[in-house]
Amino acid sequence: MKTSLLVATLISMACFISTTLSQEKTDAALTDDPFRWLEEIEVPAAVAWVRAENEKTLGVLQSDPRYRRFYEQALSILQKDRIEDIPLKGRGLEHFWQDENQVRGVWRTTRESDRSQAPKWEAILDVDALAVAENRNWVFRGASCLPPEERLCLISLSDGGKDAVSIREFDRTAKTFVADGFHLPEGKQDVSWVDGDTLLVARGWGEGTLTQAGYPFVVKELKRAQSLSEAREIFRGEPTDSEAQPLVLRDNDGHIHATGAVRAISSFESEYVVFRPDGPVKLNLPKKAEIVTLACGRLLVKLDEDWAPSEDNRFTAGSVISYDLDEWRQDPLRAKASLVFQPGPRQALSELTATKKFLILTILENVQSKAFVYKHAQGAWSAAPIPLPEHTGVSLSVTYDEADRAMFTVSSYLGPTSVWYFDAESKRLEELKKTPSAFDGSDHVVEQLEATSRDGTAIPYFLVRPKNARFDGAIPTLLHGYGGFQVPLLPSDLGPGGGGFGSNRAMRMSLRTCAGAASLAHNGIKPPRGQRSRRHGMISLPLPRT
Repeated sequence: MKTSLLVATLISMACFISTTLSQEKTDAALTDDPFRWLEEIEVPAAVAWVRAENEKTLGVLQSDPRYRRFYEQALSILQKDRIEDIPLKGRGLEHFWQDENQVRGVWRTTRESDRSQAPKWEAILDVDALAVAENRNWVFRGASCLPPEERLCLISLSDGGKDAVSIREFDRTAKTFVADGFHLPEGKQDVSWVDGDTLLVARGWGEGTLTQAGYPFVVKELKRAQSLSEAREIFRGEPTDSEAQPLVLRDNDGHIHATGAVRAISSFESEYVVFRPDGPVKLNLPKKAEIVTLACGRLLVKLDEDWAPSEDNRFTAGSVISYDLDEWRQDPLRAKASLVFQPGPRQALSELTATKKFLILTILENVQSKAFVYKHAQGAWSAAPIPLPEHTGVSLSVTYDEADRAMFTVSSYLGPTSVWYFDAESKRLEELKKTPSAFDGSDHVVEQLEATSRDGTAIPYFLVRPKNARFDGAIPTLLHGYGGFQVPLLPSDLGPGGGGFGSNRAMRMSLRTCAGAASLAHNGIKPPRGQRSRRHGMISLPLPRT
């Protein structure tokens, strides 16, 4: 009976979705939508509706006798059983930390030499204390510090976690906000330093300066002590765009090679404009391309579509290309690009960032992570593998652009997450820390298999199972798959919050797509908002109790 009801429900949902999608093509459907009033997400009625629906869900979850145990386990993971993410800075090690005592979080630092399991941290900015002092529901949204000294920072604070932020100038050495410093009132905005007295700002400047999506399409130059009304407009996109962002191309030594703006036409299409003495110049890049960093005296661009800038110069989608920076600065429209990385048939770029003299790339090869260090010498790029553990999910935690060091986070299905330190100059690799082991995975095994889609495409997936599993159709199985927005799902340690592989003896299968994530480190350059973060919808089906 339960199976029949579930099938009937899924069929009904499929029919409903199909009908809705077709109806949305007409104005009448929009007019008749009984939930259209929920589009105004901050009105009291919409907030009350969401709270009421949440209470229904919580009621079902909390009535399960296992709820409290799972809740406490998950909370322990989030607050205690995790690795401190430690960016490498010239002044030492620093990061943003939250736990049961620092709910809003604290931006803190320690000496670079203190890489122990329990370093002595010193607070730079205590957001909990700030929220109490100002009686505001502050959420820390990051800091952008002015290179190369990085003493002056622009702190982004969100009231309650909304997209709109207030931006205030902060002195990291004095650990206080700068009196009469830059202060941009709340808004959906992007800001980049040019120098100590100049910012490029994209925000709402008044009526008619936000896109239909509610983001800015006008970029202005703001000088210290100027009011917003005195800022000088330097770029204007279109109201139909996704948004516009300031562009500052700065190298690891803090030298600026170009300023301009990024016009995000849509979530995946952009145009780049740089300002030159003779006027603004729109770069001749394809719309599905992204300037990612400056490294080794070169400008690097990631291509998300095939591109042939000339008859003898062709590149495929997923490639990374580079320009000689001096040649590009002299004439950005005629500079010749050369290939850095081209993906193979089962490869996709995952992450890219620069150290002082090297590039570090992580790629997916048949949905398995690999890391490489690239060097440019005598007019060509060469690559060497970084021997991180195999059959894991690898991500770049942080890099140190004043030297040649990086940290990787490594995770797998059956082992705890760990952090690895890599010196690109000496090629030294060492494991620094790992989370506590959540369960004994020694009696389980991970296999990579393939399923064939209707069009014949081979889709790789991972199968995690007990070594002695019997394939008779009786073992409880969790099936999980996702594909979209160029975001892959990679091997990771779930911890005890989900019961753990060893605790419920279930065979877990996870489908992973070969789409590569464009999760790129940007040397002060941010991709269009649609490429930075997205919200995903998902339908979860109940699993049989075990």
